[in-house]
Amino acid sequence: MGDTAFMVVADSRSSPRSGDVSVTKIGRRWITVFDGRQERRFDSETFGIDAGGNGCWAHLWPSKALYEAEVRRQAAWWRLRCLAEYKTAPAHLSAEQIERLIETLRAPSEAQPTRHE
Repeated sequence: MGDTAFMVVADSRSSPRSGDVSVTKIGRRWITVFDGRQERRFDSETFGIDAGGNGCWAHLWPSKALYEAEVRRQAAWWRLRCLAEYKTAPAHLSAEQIERLIETLRAPSEAQPTRHE
């Protein structure tokens, strides 16, 4: 143990806070960390906190850089979703460009099989 992770915590009483934590134990089901004040337990698959129903939300990340990259990714996705809510296609995009966007966004499991000739 002794590894460092990055934790983001939010609850209904205060604004979100984040910071580095020390990993104290890694088990099959739980990862336990120490944030300088208390130990917290996170699910080893979802990396969500074991809050015990107290209204606290927290998530564990391998690093601050990975957390910040995901925040940027989600913000970009939100901007894209807002743009896609036009009732008609944007005039500057051709049908081919829109179809390429669809293929790019299609989940890997939904992708059409590639034909090998």
